[in-house]
Amino acid sequence: MRRSLLCLIAVLTTLAGCASAPSTQKKPAADVDNVNVVRAVRQQPPAPAVAASDTTHQATVTASPQAQMAAQQAAGDYVAAMQAMKINKLDDALIGFQAISAKHPTLSGPRVNEALIYVRQEKWDDALGSIAGALKVNPRNPYAWNLQGIVLRQQGKFKESRAAYEQAVGIDPLYAKAHFNLGVLADLYLQDLKLALNHYEKYQALQKKPDPAVANWITDLRNRLGLPAVPVTPAPATVTPTEPPPAAPAAPATAPATGAAG
Repeated sequence: MRRSLLCLIAVLTTLAGCASAPSTQKKPAADVDNVNVVRAVRQQPPAPAVAASDTTHQATVTASPQAQMAAQQAAGDYVAAMQAMKINKLDDALIGFQAISAKHPTLSGPRVNEALIYVRQEKWDDALGSIAGALKVNPRNPYAWNLQGIVLRQQGKFKESRAAYEQAVGIDPLYAKAHFNLGVLADLYLQDLKLALNHYEKYQALQKKPDPAVANWITDLRNRLGLPAVPVTPAPATVTPTEPPPAAPAAPATAPATGAAG
């Protein structure tokens, strides 16, 4: 049975970057965690509701001491830009992030946020320009590579999208949401079932609790490939050094939260 995909963009991110998670709702509300970008909706028989990805590991962005200091200095302006983004004042938010990038050129995160605004506006080339700027500053920002994969997929550049996602998981092999995006791309667009299965299973193994929707997709792919069912054991929690976040009040689940330097 072939499945179809509707990719919706929920643009919430941190100063470090962004990622994605699946949902089974046909019209998902903005009930996402603070690093979600893409929700994939498959038109298939009803399945149990799926929460936003709850992984044992969150991708981090390695930054220099100079960038960490810049992140602290930019915290106030960053929070203001994120608040503007939250209430859909995208022009104000874009101006804010561009000002941060100009004042603190060692940060890649604000450029990723610029790209996210362009994604909301469906300005795909502008989004790719901002992502290129982020990667020039920090080529090891996995969130920037993940977002590049999303934009390239939207433009129908599937091979290039795959390469971007592979960069993201190459930098951080435990980046669950990039595995998910690569799985969806392989499954729905590249028709590479083995590749899709590989990354769905990697995504699933990184969940604290198995994702029911992805479990169904894995079962379907294994059946189509003539492979036996294999139970997925969630990965143990990992302890990853993170950069100190800017001081800011805790944000609710539907609002962007501040994060580390990019």
